Amino acid sequence: MGNRKGREKAGGAFSNYAFVFLVMSMKGEAEEFDWGWINRRRDPTADEASCLELAPQAWKEWIEGGEAAQEKVRRRVSKLLVKSKDEQLPDPGSASATALPRRWIGTCGIRLLFDKWGRTTWQILWR
Repeated sequence: MGNRKGREKAGGAFSNYAFVFLVMSMKGEAEEFDWGWINRRRDPTADEASCLELAPQAWKEWIEGGEAAQEKVRRRVSKLLVKSKDEQLPDPGSASATALPRRWIGTCGIRLLFDKWGRTTWQILWR
């Protein structure tokens, strides 16, 4: 207890929250994400059933099975199969390189990517 108070007085950081993060498998969609589901969820007139129709299979299984379904829907990635940053980047000057102009959002380590169709995706950079 005294240690925490000492950090507070010194302006140090301490955690006052915890979170659980689950990356769900997209195998049921051949690794393709349908943004129609997100757009439907944004629609204030859409009901829960119509939103669920467009949801990925893993999400539907999680909704049906609850916490017990987490291990079934979890995405598993072998570190041996993860490509390096250089392998993931498009060749400079290529169509792929120009399709994703980047803009930093502050200094929080989150980058907003715009694709050539004007859709946005978020990329979190762990430093």
